[in-house]
Amino acid sequence: VACHRPGGIGPWAMTSYENVRGFAPMIREVIRTKRMPPWFADPHVGKFIGDRSISNEQAQMLVHWIEAGAPRGSGDDPLKNVEPLKSQWLDGEPDMVVEIPAFEVPATGVVDYKYPQVANPLGKDVWVRAIQILPGNPAVVHHVLAGIADPQTSGRTGIEQLAAFGGYSPGRNYFLFPDNSGVLLRADASLQFQTHYTPNGKAVRDVTRVGYYLSKEPPKHEMRLQFLYDPSLRVPAGAKAHTESVEHTFRKNVLLYSAQPHAHLRGRAAKFTAFFPDGREEVLLSVPKYDFNWQTVYLFQEPKILPAGTRIKFDMTWDNSAQNPANPDPTKDVRWGDQTWDEMNTGFLRYRDLQPGESATAMIEKNK
Repeated sequence: VACHRPGGIGPWAMTSYENVRGFAPMIREVIRTKRMPPWFADPHVGKFIGDRSISNEQAQMLVHWIEAGAPRGSGDDPLKNVEPLKSQWLDGEPDMVVEIPAFEVPATGVVDYKYPQVANPLGKDVWVRAIQILPGNPAVVHHVLAGIADPQTSGRTGIEQLAAFGGYSPGRNYFLFPDNSGVLLRADASLQFQTHYTPNGKAVRDVTRVGYYLSKEPPKHEMRLQFLYDPSLRVPAGAKAHTESVEHTFRKNVLLYSAQPHAHLRGRAAKFTAFFPDGREEVLLSVPKYDFNWQTVYLFQEPKILPAGTRIKFDMTWDNSAQNPANPDPTKDVRWGDQTWDEMNTGFLRYRDLQPGESATAMIEKNK
């Protein structure tokens, strides 16, 4: 019911036994086809916060119950106690709410990415500990990235600043940084956004809001984002399983909190592997069945210690064949591009630098 509750992101709410029983045939279908629950990490690789998966035994039990007629057990119905969300803001009222400049989305056509900016309305340095993005019109808002436009920030690429705080896509809109960490927004920097709109046949106006939760005191740690990508990407026409790799080597000791793969409609599988300076290697995340419709950030239950010199290899696999029902055109080579009929091979790593003298216990602090 975290999703399927009144006011939640699910298309229907689980408010009673009778309600669930009415949807039982559909539940059986999406369980058997693995469309639900939306979780795509290999269960044999790593442990993650917010794991939405169910085991094969749980799926079997649920399907058998439905096929038996979904009989009601004894006792009170716990679903009748599920409360609707009291507010769209999951962590209470934000300290600062910013409206992204309104945009008139046409009924048809292709809308290029937009990059609006809003000056820091507080006029002072602040540390952001969490954000939440509320799309004004979810039917046409494909995604939003929220970051910083700060010319004084050196050593970071544009995309690393552009997504410094996080983003919105179906299934995710709230980003909470680990305890005692955050991202600095300087007084004379601007809030930078990337918005992607997809017309749906009706001209509409969108005003998306972003809520910022601020730290009362400067945190001990600054969160950083490493972006792995290769714009020279080319996926051959008809290729059933074409894989390309992107690598990054960390020059400092870091603590890695999360990993996220990103591709478009032809994305098939993804994997992040760490190669350590002492010769060890570890698969950090494996997504054997990538789903473009769910842009999941995988948060490690225990952050990963990456000593200086650790190399991260990001493998992305695409299915550009006619057997991929989501493929717009299997007869064409596909190259890097913003629109969904193009492709991307991008990996996001959220981390912080380890401080000199930090103990092993401090390095393995829990992500709260």
